[in-house]
Amino acid sequence: MILAYHRVNPWRRNDALSVAPERFRRQISFLLNRGWTATPLTVEMPPRAFAVTFDDGFFDNYRWALPILEELKVPATVFLAAGYVGTRDLLPRYRNPEEDRFLTWEEVREMAGRGISFGAHGLRHERLPLLTDAEAERVIRDSRSIIEERAGTQVSFFCYPYGEFTDATIGLVQNAGYSGAVVTPTRPVAEGPYTMIRIGIYSHTSHLAYRMKLWKDALRKRTRCCSLRLPS
Repeated sequence: MILAYHRVNPWRRNDALSVAPERFRRQISFLLNRGWTATPLTVEMPPRAFAVTFDDGFFDNYRWALPILEELKVPATVFLAAGYVGTRDLLPRYRNPEEDRFLTWEEVREMAGRGISFGAHGLRHERLPLLTDAEAERVIRDSRSIIEERAGTQVSFFCYPYGEFTDATIGLVQNAGYSGAVVTPTRPVAEGPYTMIRIGIYSHTSHLAYRMKLWKDALRKRTRCCSLRLPS
């Protein structure tokens, strides 16, 4: 089971991408208290194990999420839009340069030293299917090399910006040497190492909705497992 977050902070209550710190703690604790094990992101997740991921690389991952993760002894992977790290650029939906900024490379390196893994999420959150193959290949390769060079850590996983990809995109990610890729699907997706399905968690995800999402994901995996065992 792979959880997908974007932001954790107390000030963006009306922002769909932001989850309040107390709600984030409750959601992670819910799984831990029921015998689930928090593990680093891997292609083959063990039974009753979950991984925590964040998209984009916002500053509040460092300010608010990291202390909770450390308190609960939970690892996580942050997918960085490498071209935004260390800049003062903001996404169009945001206006506050202090609250809404991206991580700096210094913060990324500190997080890496505190047990956080990093993946690539493009350079500037590009819609990869709209690019030429050459452009998409550059984004996929360069985002990885920049993070590895600036953060001093290995990058094994890619996250498709906007959850958008094609068969060609998957091939480019494979050829770039990634171990796998994750997606928060907006359409039916055949799961595999380069289409690892995540559960999207947002500000409007109530605790009941959260539990339903977990249940549906467990049912999906059980159904997939059974179908793989059926004789042809």
